[in-house]
This record gives sequence, structure tokens and C-alpha cells, in this order.
Amino acid sequence: MHEHIDSWKNSQEAFSQQLDVNIRELNLGFPPHWQHFVGYVQRNHNIDRIIDVGCGAGVYGYISKKLNKNYIGYDYSEHAINLARRTWQPELTRQMPNSDNTMDFYCKDYKDLTEAENPDTDLLVANAICDVLPNGDECLEFLLKLKYRHLLIQRVSLIEESEYSEEYEAYNITTYKFHHNKNKTISAIEDMGYSVNTVHLYETTHDLEITLNG
Repeated sequence: MHEHIDSWKNSQEAFSQQLDVNIRELNLGFPPHWQHFVGYVQRNHNIDRIIDVGCGAGVYGYISKKLNKNYIGYDYSEHAINLARRTWQPELTRQMPNSDNTMDFYCKDYKDLTEAENPDTDLLVANAICDVLPNGDECLEFLLKLKYRHLLIQRVSLIEESEYSEEYEAYNITTYKFHHNKNKTISAIEDMGYSVNTVHLYETTHDLEITLNG
């Protein structure tokens, strides 16, 4: 049904291009969602470790270490994980040889993740993964079921109309963009026992700060 569902997974070149863009952004200025990620982590002092779902080329590993946080990045693409390991682990060892914080990357689909080990001190970050899947609403629901107290779901397209997905081109591959109905998405999050704060980035794109109640 969705013929491009594994386009990211199978493309080494896409992640190489993504890494090139990320390095330029590190040097020239953080995009809005990176700025929000940094600010969120700095405000929430109880967060000890970042769990990055759909980590891609792994730039959040670098940023997390600079924030003195432990980090685990997951992606379903071996190309992404191998690139992230080759790029960031040697670089951070060189820059921060005495750091006690850990950084690891693992090849794993989000659907294979299990419930949070440290739900109160881990932050689950999903940067655009709920946006580049044709079933982005199902992905969000699955991540909520992992029972993290803090989730930051980034670059979510929230619209007033009914949800839908469309194909588009990025990094020389065909992928998907899922548009979430705003009211339905917020209600679904709240029905699962969470509170949510929407942070507008640009156009219809938002970050969702999600916190488990109680």
C-alpha cells in the first residue's frame, strides 16, 4: 500500500546528505526545533538521559553530550546508525575526553521498543518520525504507550482538517508527510493520561511537549 515506507531505511545517500545539512546547521545556527530541544532539556533538570527515536544521522547525540546528558539513539536504518557511530563518537571523544556521559546508537524500529526503563528521568524525543510515516498517528500512539513521563514529539504538522498523508521528495528519496488533525491529536494524548503543550515552530509545524499526569 505504501511503496515508499522503507525509502529512508534503504538509502545510505539520504543520511549522508542529512549529515551534511546537520553539520552546516551546527556551525551556522540551530533551526527552531533544535533550539526548542536544547531549551526544553535545560529547563527540565531532572532529565538525565535522552532517548532519541528515529535518530537519523545522530546529531542529537552530539547536542545531548554537549548538554552533559546521556544519550541513546535508535533508528531502523543500519546506514543511519553506522554513519552516526562513525561521525559523533570519535568527534566527541576528541572534544570531551573526560566526559562521563554515555552515547550509544542502536539499529531498532520504533515498534520494537519496550516500556521505559527510567520513565521519570529519561526524555523520549521523536524528531519528525511521526511526520514522515504514512501512519504518523499510529506511531504517536505507540510512543505514548511506552510510559515515559516526558516526551518531546517534534515537527508535527497540526491542521484543522482531517488527517492525511502525502508523498514528497527529500534527499533524493520519496517519503511521506503526515498531517495530524489538531483537536483529534490533542484529545488522543489527553485520553491516554498526558498533558500536552503545543509549541508553534512555523506554518503548520509544531513541537509537542507531553507530560504524564500524576
